[in-house]
Amino acid sequence: MDCFQAWCALGLKLVQWRHQILIADILRMSGQTPNALEYILEAERQDKVKHSGLGIADFHIMKGNLLIAEGHLAEGEATLTQALSRRQSARLFELRAATSLARLWGDRGERAKAWDLLAPIYQGFTEGLETLNLRQAKALLEDLS
Repeated sequence: MDCFQAWCALGLKLVQWRHQILIADILRMSGQTPNALEYILEAERQDKVKHSGLGIADFHIMKGNLLIAEGHLAEGEATLTQALSRRQSARLFELRAATSLARLWGDRGERAKAWDLLAPIYQGFTEGLETLNLRQAKALLEDLS
């Protein structure tokens, strides 16, 4: 029995929406995107996600990326756009949402649009340039140019 099965066997599957998001992330990392998306959507149905404060942007980023991975491109794009609009004075969330959205647009051939979105956000960072999120954004910008 793996960790996820043990979690579910304890009846913790639907304990709180935060647990569902954690489970979704574990499933996403293990390549089980359909199951991860199911958990994200269930967490959203619980309605408490809307009142979670800063984590709402991160929630929408995860949901948008899962939707895209499952081929729901328009819905994923709309969700990432929503995450981007929920900046909440959190530049890291803005960067993550913009990177995901720029990746989608770049994959669709909208490279200039992707660059125009991501470049000014990335260039606003002067510290932490070696963190994973900033390295990913830089690599995407290099790929788009």
